[in-house]
Amino acid sequence: MMNLVGCNVCGNHATKVVFTSQVMRNDVYYTRRKRQCPICKASYRTQEVLEEDFQRWNQAETSANG
Repeated sequence: MMNLVGCNVCGNHATKVVFTSQVMRNDVYYTRRKRQCPICKASYRTQEVLEEDFQRWNQAETSANG
């Protein structure tokens, strides 16, 4: 898997995943990761969702609001 998420502070792409958890909301699994930059030591969180889950959720939201 390619890491496209860079550090919010210095832009370094070689970040380290410190903690990972999965959460389910509205029948969609989200992967939450806490990342830390080895260069500047900044930490931040990312939230990821599989594209097919997002598309399914988006279609359901569109149908409910339209």
